[in-house]
Amino acid sequence: MRIRRLAPLAASLLTLSAAACGPAWAGDYYDTSPRYAPPPATPFSGAYIGAHVGAASAKSANPFAKGNSINLGMQAGYDMRLGPAVIGGEIEGSNLGGAERRVQGGKIKEKWRAAVKGRAGIALDRTLLYGTAGLAFTSFDGADGVKVRDGWKTGYLMGVGVEQAFSDTISVKVEYDYIRTPGLKTRSAFGRAETDIGSHTLKAGLNYRF
Repeated sequence: MRIRRLAPLAASLLTLSAAACGPAWAGDYYDTSPRYAPPPATPFSGAYIGAHVGAASAKSANPFAKGNSINLGMQAGYDMRLGPAVIGGEIEGSNLGGAERRVQGGKIKEKWRAAVKGRAGIALDRTLLYGTAGLAFTSFDGADGVKVRDGWKTGYLMGVGVEQAFSDTISVKVEYDYIRTPGLKTRSAFGRAETDIGSHTLKAGLNYRF
């Protein structure tokens, strides 16, 4: 008889225990509290390094014109995003391979160039359209009886480009630059001369961001 009386009491205690533990178990298995999710990476933001290859010409923007040379170099820079706008700075160094230009008495050749420039543009999702401007420092060599009096000559640079991001770290670009070097001093059998040199580069580059 005593066992029969205790059975309903035990059943009641088990029911109360299950009801108390139910919410805790549900919380363990169905946690709906918000979790932290890192913000998505923004293309064209931060520091980068890269390399470029293209054509250097002292005659025209045509990369296949006679007298052109291969342009090989490296670049490094930093970009900052302000909404869709991108502003930044870049330094680059290039071997121009000896692009030719006629001056009084013969020819000269462009050998090396360093540039310090800023750039600004608009990012359309993963595509950046930008303009660039800055200072260029070019090394010239004489040829055909012409001697160059200036080892490195300072000029200015203006250009436009488009850059496409393929991931958060890798992007490629195509850029055209016009470089104007005023008052280059040369000497030949025809005497001394000063010539303003207009140069063109068209290049493709690869950037890695970190």
